[in-house]
Amino acid sequence: MIGAASVGHIEIVNMLLSSGADVNLSNNDGWTALICAAAKGYIQIAKMLLSAGADVNHSRKDGWTALICAAAKGYIDIVKMLLSSGADVNLSNNDGWTALTCAAAKGYIEIVKTLLSSGADVNHSDKFGRNALKLATEAKRNDVVNLLSVLPLIWAARDGQQEVVKRLLIAGADVNHPNNDGDTALIIASSSGHIEIVKMLLSSEADVNSPDKVGRTALIGASSSGHIEVVKRLLIAGADVNHPDHVLITDFLSTHNS
Repeated sequence: MIGAASVGHIEIVNMLLSSGADVNLSNNDGWTALICAAAKGYIQIAKMLLSAGADVNHSRKDGWTALICAAAKGYIDIVKMLLSSGADVNLSNNDGWTALTCAAAKGYIEIVKTLLSSGADVNHSDKFGRNALKLATEAKRNDVVNLLSVLPLIWAARDGQQEVVKRLLIAGADVNHPNNDGDTALIIASSSGHIEIVKMLLSSEADVNSPDKVGRTALIGASSSGHIEVVKRLLIAGADVNHPDHVLITDFLSTHNS
């Protein structure tokens, strides 16, 4: 069945499964039919094997799993299917490469986003000490570099880690790059009430009026969360009080100025 799966013979794979073939049988190198299908992009065969009970986290002798293989080849639909079937997003091969580091090095940004949203460890390093950001930088995968560079800034802004934010800004982190929801570091810091971080971001030319995907700005976030000092700072920086959600802002300002 491994041979049939590796060349895409779906009818033969189905026939063998129906005849009682062991779905998790592996060859001397540890390849299973599922790993073969994932590595070659045969999504229907992979789906059939998973339905038959294939071990989604089985690894070859060199540590490569079906998920790592699919991520390294850019097969995003297979990646999503494996994750939904319980694939461990942070397993690594013998060289320390995970699905995330493979996708980052190859520049597969949609796979990188999918893996991150599934809990991939962005700080995991291979045996040479290279994490996903380092590998993407070396390979000049600029879209991935931008994505991975901004995430630590957004997380630090969210958690109020002033020194981390400072170091990241000095290192050249893109202050205006949003996450998948359109939130910038400024929106998140403002909504969380981290005034000192808000000041740092504004000093680094953060766009005070940049909205997220639902149209919420830093000013709206700070206003709705009741952070008066942040609101004052954003207004000084030129925040638009006449944003479509201006009723919320106006009510907040009138309450705190009375």
